[in-house]
Amino acid sequence: MRIWKIVDDGCPICAKMGQFDADLIASMGYELVILKLDEAGAIPRTASYIRKELMDVDGTVDIPMYIVEVDGEFVGAVVGQNTKGELKRKLLMVSP
Repeated sequence: MRIWKIVDDGCPICAKMGQFDADLIASMGYELVILKLDEAGAIPRTASYIRKELMDVDGTVDIPMYIVEVDGEFVGAVVGQNTKGELKRKLLMVSP
């Protein structure tokens, strides 16, 4: 499985969670791919998922985003600020 972490420059929450998320995700046996928001928007697959599943009606998104990919398909996501424990629990909830 792969986790796509979508971040933005200057995001203090992204930086705070970046202190523990890579180690946590590796300990869960997942691969981590980190993209900036504009990079994710340039990839049709991630851009489409973000628009359809994670974008608010006002056109905004919460970051960081952790999109879970299984066998080439996005199956869920965790967004916004989370503690280490919350992130792990939520990733396990959206993973098969």
